[in-house]
Amino acid sequence: MKKFIAIIFISLFLNFNIVKANPQISSNILKEGVYNVNNITNTLGNVKNVQNVSNDNSIYLILLDQNETVLQTIKMKPQSETYVLNDFGKNYKLILIGDGEAFFS
Repeated sequence: MKKFIAIIFISLFLNFNIVKANPQISSNILKEGVYNVNNITNTLGNVKNVQNVSNDNSIYLILLDQNETVLQTIKMKPQSETYVLNDFGKNYKLILIGDGEAFFS
């Protein structure tokens, strides 16, 4: 019985740690998630512009500094124009909310 309870606790502990995984960046198109700007700039280089390339869905972009102060927000409609982003700091976070697809260039 003690082994069974121990196994249950270990499996629950491992499941809750998986939720904290950061999304992987492999292309210029990002979907909903919370991203570290440092990871974006390491993968994509110097990013200055963003555009919603989705045909049907909107997406919100929120840029936070290291103190979690909102620096920029953009609501992008489907097939939006290109928006210029504020300069990034290494400890900034980028939050994307919605079903759209943000293209960074």
